[in-house]
Amino acid sequence: MFKELPLGDYHKCRNLVSDHKQLEAIGVIEGINTGRVFVDNKDDPRCGFVWLGNHDGMMFFGDERASSVNQLPSFIDDQLSFLLKKEGISYFEGVSPSLRWDRTMEQLFHDRIEGRWTQRIYRLDSSDFKQKSEPKIDESYQLVNVETCLQEKTGSTTSSIEKKILETWHSTEEFLRYGHGYGILINGQIVSLCYTGFMAHGLRAIHVETHQDHRGKQLAQAVVHRFITHCLEENEEPYWDCTETNAPSIKVAERLGFHQSSTYQVYGFSL
Repeated sequence: MFKELPLGDYHKCRNLVSDHKQLEAIGVIEGINTGRVFVDNKDDPRCGFVWLGNHDGMMFFGDERASSVNQLPSFIDDQLSFLLKKEGISYFEGVSPSLRWDRTMEQLFHDRIEGRWTQRIYRLDSSDFKQKSEPKIDESYQLVNVETCLQEKTGSTTSSIEKKILETWHSTEEFLRYGHGYGILINGQIVSLCYTGFMAHGLRAIHVETHQDHRGKQLAQAVVHRFITHCLEENEEPYWDCTETNAPSIKVAERLGFHQSSTYQVYGFSL
C-alpha cells in the first residue's frame, strides 16, 4: 500500500521524476517548494505521486507498469480522500507524465473519470523574448517589486501576496531567498501578481493572476514582462504552464515569445 514519504527521504524518488514535464514535482522533491510525496515502497520506491502544495493536483511519477499501481484506487478511496477532504478538497486531479501513464490512469479509473483536459508547457529562449512587447498601462496603476512589499510589510497588500506565496513555498523567508515577483497596485490594492510558483535547476514556473475587475488592460502582460526580464538578467529560464482552453493565458505567453514545448493530461473525478 502507498505510504507518505518523510521529507528527508524525498531524494529516494528523484530519479523517477521527469525533468521535462514535472518542474513542480521536482521543486517539492528537492525541498524547495511545499508539498507531500507518496510512494509504493518507502525504502525502494518504483512509483508514486507528489501532492502539490497549492492543491493543484497529484503529479504521478515512476513505473506505470509496477504491480503496486493497481493499489492506487483503493488507496485514494480509503486514505487519500480523507486527507483531501480535511483540506476542503472534494475533487481528485491526477496529473499524468506520459502517454503510458495516460493509458494506465484510464484503465485504473475508467468508471470514475469525469473530466480529462490537456495542459500546455511553454518554454522561452532568450533570443525569442519580445522586448518591445512591454505594454503601456494606465498611470493609475503602479508596478511594484514583490520582495519589497514583503520586506516593508505594507498592510493588506503584504497579506494578499503572502497568502499566494505560501501555497507553494514553505515560508516567505524561503521565497525571499530563492524566488522573485512583481505586482501591480491601484489605490494600495494588488490587482495583478506574477511570481515564482515553483523552481528547480534554473527554471522558474510563472504564476500569474489578475483580478477579474482589471482584466483586459494588459496588466498580466506588463507584470509577466517584468518578471521575464528579471529572469533573463539572472540567467534563469521562465516556464509557463496553462490549460489548453485558457485562451487569454496562451495569448499572453505567445505575445511575449514563448513557444509550446510539450503537453500532458490531467484526469479528474469526485471523491
